[in-house]
Amino acid sequence: MTEIINEYIEMRNERMLNPIWFIKYALEKTGIRHQYRDIHTYLQFANHEGIFNKLDKEFSLDILYDSSGKFLKCYPASN
Repeated sequence: MTEIINEYIEMRNERMLNPIWFIKYALEKTGIRHQYRDIHTYLQFANHEGIFNKLDKEFSLDILYDSSGKFLKCYPASN
């Protein structure tokens, strides 16, 4: 799962949603392989901030925002 988290951090910091990453994540988490077109379609209409917020919490990431609340970067929690 560490590789998945590291890839997520890179994807999150680039502010994009990569359908291939979500296919790998779902396969590792549930054992189900989803079709690219299904994931791609879902991501087109999904609330991206909601997805990011859920995964940030799941992976216990710290998030850095600027003074106006705009996302700057995420990184593993320092505990």
